[in-house]
Amino acid sequence: MKFFVTSVLVTFSSVASSQDHQWWADNVQWDGKSHWSSYIISMPRYLGPNALPIPELSWGNVPEHSTLGWELQGHFMRGDRTANAVLRGVYRVTPGKIALEAFWIPAEYAVVSHERKTERRVFHRFYDRRWATGDVYVQTSLQLWKGSEGRGLMLRIGQRMPASNMQGAARFTDAPGFYCDLSTSKKLGAHWRLAGMAGLYIWQTNRDDQFQNDALLFGAGLSRSFGPVQMDLSFRGYLGYMGSGDDPLAAAARILFSGERWNGRFTLQQGFLDLRYTTLSFGVWRML
Repeated sequence: MKFFVTSVLVTFSSVASSQDHQWWADNVQWDGKSHWSSYIISMPRYLGPNALPIPELSWGNVPEHSTLGWELQGHFMRGDRTANAVLRGVYRVTPGKIALEAFWIPAEYAVVSHERKTERRVFHRFYDRRWATGDVYVQTSLQLWKGSEGRGLMLRIGQRMPASNMQGAARFTDAPGFYCDLSTSKKLGAHWRLAGMAGLYIWQTNRDDQFQNDALLFGAGLSRSFGPVQMDLSFRGYLGYMGSGDDPLAAAARILFSGERWNGRFTLQQGFLDLRYTTLSFGVWRML
């Protein structure tokens, strides 16, 4: 028994001590002078699920109400299990014409394998870190046109303001980003709605040779209403021009529940290509 305990302690000590500066230097082939942040790959494939998220599908119409709510999310892939909270708020500036929205991830908790940390070039000082704080997103929605039968054309402009930490753990980029898109929708009969979205997604990288990445943002969705309950399916993503882990795609199924004051939603999302996570989320919000 004593021999077993001693062996376990020696093994643990060996593994723990191996994640030092020399391990990191060998892993990234350090040149001896560059800062560790230049080795973090600022692409969706090599970061946490909330670092460069795909913007939600726009449905062609500006929100009708001011709301305040929260959401709990779980993201799962081989070697990475992540849970986080999201705070969301919508302010209706002009009914049916202009709305402001902000959301923020105040806390993220992740359990990541050694294999995944090695792939993501995690800096050794952040190797055992599990908690992180995300960036702040602010977006403006403008109703450009609204026709009959629920048809509409909306412009959305969003910006990521750096507020995150744990860049060294490859959880966030701690760098600005920008996206804009046009979306439209149309009713199909009394209960169905079809929507489409197209735009640009731009984010700053930590590379000297290519300071930013530009991507084509797109999406489409189909929804069906059942009184106070709505179900929708969507597919969205963006395709970057660097071609090195910057092509995340996602298919999602969502159920929304509407009440007089409180609304809720449950979402199941499956990522593809450079988004390797399966995501479950549940959120509630209150109309103000």
